[in-house]
Amino acid sequence: MNEKNIKYAGFWIRVGATLIDSLILMMFTVPLALMYYGDSYQYAEHHSMVVDIFLKYIFPMTATIIFWIYKSATPGKIVLGLKILDASSGKPISPVQALVRYASYYVAAIPFDISTKTCYNITLNKEFIDDYST
Repeated sequence: MNEKNIKYAGFWIRVGATLIDSLILMMFTVPLALMYYGDSYQYAEHHSMVVDIFLKYIFPMTATIIFWIYKSATPGKIVLGLKILDASSGKPISPVQALVRYASYYVAAIPFDISTKTCYNITLNKEFIDDYST
């Protein structure tokens, strides 16, 4: 795929997609947490590490990667007309690329997301660190 045909999404539209995705994920995770812990979830002294890891990490990661592989976007990106494609071929990303991309979100967040904002401001195509992984 010719790089001139690729149009990278800007910062604010990505923030909008992330907010939509977060709200949708909360529609699933909050009821599940309430079903398991009851009304006292936020005040519970003893949380199940397995349930918390599932609700906070495994479920969101699995849902996101499945959407990336089968729809080339998460629901928020679909609503806003964005797609995640392989930069070199323009085709949907592979499962391995999806895993690397998801892991890159955590890597970028380690220094309080400074690396992502730096890449966005430096590159001409408004590319974020996760764009370089695919």
